[in-house]
Amino acid sequence: MVVAVGGRRADRWDRLAASDPGLNRLTSAARAAFGVGVALGIEYLVASALGIPPMVPMMIGAVLTMMASFGVADPTPGGRAVTLLCLPLFLFAGMGVALAVEHRRVLSLVVFVLVMFVAVAIRRFGPRYFNGGMVAFMGYFFALFLLLKPGQLPVVALAVGIATAWSLLLSLVVWPVRNHAVLARMVRGFDGRVRGVADAAAALLADAHDDRSGDLVARLESKLVQVNEAALIIDGQLGTPGAVVDDATSRAVRHALIDDELATRALADSVRLLAACGPWLPADVRGGVVAVLDGLRTGSWDEVERRARALDAVAVGADRPLPVAVPRPTGSGEHAPPTIAQVVRRTAAAAQGLVEGHRQRHAARPAREGDHAESGFVPAVQLFGGAMPGSAGLIAEMLEGRTGAWWTRLSLTTRQAVQVAVATGLAITAGDAISGQRYYWAVLAAFLAFTGTATAGQTIVKAVNRVLGTMLGLLAAIPLVALTGHGLAVALPLILASIFGAFYLMRISYALMTFFITLLLGELYALLGTFTPELMLLRLAETAVGGAIGVAVAALVLPIPTRVAATAARRALLGQLRALLEDLLRTLRGPADAGVAHAEIDLAGASRALDARLHQLLLLNATLLRPAPFPRNGERGRRLMIYTSLAHHARSLVRWVGEGAVPPDRELRAVLVHVVERTVELVDALGADDPAVDPDRTVATIELLSAVDVTDAQVRRGVHELGHLHDALVSLADAALPAGRPLGRAVPALHGRVRATDGTPVQAVLTLADVRGAQQDRTRTAPNGSYRLQATEPGMHLLICTPLGGGADPVAEWVRVRERASVRDVQVAAAACAGPPQPDRGREARPRVVAEAQPPAKGGRTSTTAPSGSTRCGFRTATSSTR
Repeated sequence: MVVAVGGRRADRWDRLAASDPGLNRLTSAARAAFGVGVALGIEYLVASALGIPPMVPMMIGAVLTMMASFGVADPTPGGRAVTLLCLPLFLFAGMGVALAVEHRRVLSLVVFVLVMFVAVAIRRFGPRYFNGGMVAFMGYFFALFLLLKPGQLPVVALAVGIATAWSLLLSLVVWPVRNHAVLARMVRGFDGRVRGVADAAAALLADAHDDRSGDLVARLESKLVQVNEAALIIDGQLGTPGAVVDDATSRAVRHALIDDELATRALADSVRLLAACGPWLPADVRGGVVAVLDGLRTGSWDEVERRARALDAVAVGADRPLPVAVPRPTGSGEHAPPTIAQVVRRTAAAAQGLVEGHRQRHAARPAREGDHAESGFVPAVQLFGGAMPGSAGLIAEMLEGRTGAWWTRLSLTTRQAVQVAVATGLAITAGDAISGQRYYWAVLAAFLAFTGTATAGQTIVKAVNRVLGTMLGLLAAIPLVALTGHGLAVALPLILASIFGAFYLMRISYALMTFFITLLLGELYALLGTFTPELMLLRLAETAVGGAIGVAVAALVLPIPTRVAATAARRALLGQLRALLEDLLRTLRGPADAGVAHAEIDLAGASRALDARLHQLLLLNATLLRPAPFPRNGERGRRLMIYTSLAHHARSLVRWVGEGAVPPDRELRAVLVHVVERTVELVDALGADDPAVDPDRTVATIELLSAVDVTDAQVRRGVHELGHLHDALVSLADAALPAGRPLGRAVPALHGRVRATDGTPVQAVLTLADVRGAQQDRTRTAPNGSYRLQATEPGMHLLICTPLGGGADPVAEWVRVRERASVRDVQVAAAACAGPPQPDRGREARPRVVAEAQPPAKGGRTSTTAPSGSTRCGFRTATSSTR
């Protein structure tokens, strides 16, 4: 019983770690609530001992401690100390400006707008000035709110000094941030997210054929994206001083995480194929897969390894074709669908890979306590408080490259400073018309809408969420205050709980954060004796007005449209993919390439940078996927899935190179170099303002991949990944074109390979005819069995393959030729009626009609009648679709 309870507790803890990698939200929220509680107590005791009214010192101490807990995120203790010591300077600067304009209401309101303009404009100098601007704004606001007098400055200075000293003590001694401990928690959070994938895969395997199958697949994909996000967060933490002992450990952890992501994706894909088998999946296979997934879900890694070996043994009895379609990449040498046994073995191998990755991650040596030396490791992302960055950096890059009128080239901080000035000026006017005493609620709603946002869509969503959270908060605050009364013993714990809830949910939902802030204000006004339901309704009205003004200004004054930002994110991702492919080219060409040493090529770092670009793309498309109140944009969601697959196949190529699988054969390497070069051209075409993809170049790339004939499984895997990458880019090219617009000079074509059942190339003559029997094209295979045929129009065609040299039957297959190049491999086998080889006349022999036939029933046998009425040898036929 004790073990079971402990297991449930461990499971709950792991789920918490998965939802909050590194437990940064939990620790920062707890630190903020604890810090504010202690600050309130200290300020109260000191003020009481000196005979000073405690309310002003307590409010100033609580606000400064809260700002320090929220904004100070320097990676080193020294940096945190400098930032904390700078905060009082910004606070006094804001208060000093307020005191200089006291008793002049109109002037104070005008200066209020100028203070907010400056507070936003100085954000360009980095996070320390971002926090400083917020504190300066709060200093000005509190001086107006508290009607501060010059004679009160000594009391304020004492309160600020106490709060600063306590914040330093809390941050550096009482509750310090230890980067190696944060990294260890992040690694555990990664494990939790892998377990989330196993949980979603188990649900799909159990309920694949009910009405929820689509939702279950979407849930599985979402869990895979979360695994990638957790890996990115760990990558960012690896670059912080004191996280690991040396750069070699950082690089080892990065490579291990890439392997773990690939194993997680392989596990999910394999389970998805097995789930699609439905009742055709053998019971022992299903039970073995469920056992492995259950082990992953519970974190029993030794048990997972044992069950994976048992599952691999079960695969021996499941050597039958997989009863579902499996997409094959361009250039794939596979000519038969995988068997259930093969998929089961991939599942077992993926589980064993996860076990090995778990051991490697947890074997990384942490840094020694107090070791904060600078690291040469370059992380893919710069974390802020242990969380992923927003989109401000990408928007700043986009604006730097702009040309045109001066207002189009303004930096992000200048734009937002202007927007804030306009929005708060209007909010002061409108808020003052509603209430001359509480107008600042409208100002806060307008100002905070531009904090932590970069695009018009993000600003609008934040403003709407603030209004929504305020409305829900007052609906809860009014009955809560009536229930709890005005006693300090009840109100103070509720205030601290609200602080914890606001900080913990801040990065999850701004509406929920505002909800808890509204509860906090309700309890605060109850302590001050000014709480009334009318006051809370007035807050809602002021907040709604300020939010509406923020929405209007974000959309009309120097806006950065979300679609424009999403386009910039897409181009940045393609640019990073191009950089990764250039590094791959250098690796394939050899050490003599432009004098670049292979030690200088960091494919793993380039892959992680690509993941960071993908995160930005997903972040900026979040509001475009389901713009309220409209339904989900399915086409945009499909394109994002393609971009996600691009990053996955890039990681696979990095792993392929890292395993030393690059072929030593110079001719084969030269072919792969040509393929990658053509892929780079395709990436460049997709990144242009008007994507224009030349289908002839695309066909040439497919032909190059189809011409690669390798027997080594490791080399073939790299070729397959290049094919997957190319296919994904072609799909993006199709999706980027307007409806009805052809893809350049698209030519319906069919190509692939002709092989015997043992996989050896077969020399043959191939003829392509339409459903009326009219010949479209005729050719002879290359020495490696590859061929290419061209049709006049897409549709169903009859593909006739006549092997040369005897020993094999002709083969006729109904295939669907698409608007662009399609791939179809042909398999031939020995037959009794094979005749002597016929001379090949190549493309010179083009009779108008080669056969009069109708599409046969699936899998049937047929004979075709020549124009003379004679009947040729019976063909083996099959109905199939091309890739």
